[in-house]
Amino acid sequence: MSNDKKDDVKVARVPASTEIAQRGIHTDADFAAVFTALIGDTLSGAINPNVTNAACNSAGKLLKMFELRQKYGPQPGALRFAEVAAAAAPTEARASALAKLTADERKLLGV
Repeated sequence: MSNDKKDDVKVARVPASTEIAQRGIHTDADFAAVFTALIGDTLSGAINPNVTNAACNSAGKLLKMFELRQKYGPQPGALRFAEVAAAAAPTEARASALAKLTADERKLLGV
């Protein structure tokens, strides 16, 4: 006799917004793609709404920085977006972010 019932194995998938963000956000199109995917990931339950909220708050501050730069022009000694992104090595930023997650959030994110 063979056992026709297979064990259900859930494979954790990386949320689409995470995959896009890991490639880097270099243009407004990249920014829009990440946040469009983030909305979908949140609605599907792949990302905790608290994580989405934190990402949106950070994005709002970045957008404000760009708005002020557009309004007043670049200031001497001011960081450019690319310099800010390059200043924190992706592995350090990821490790720091992962350390702040609860076990449930890590499970939801598949890490």
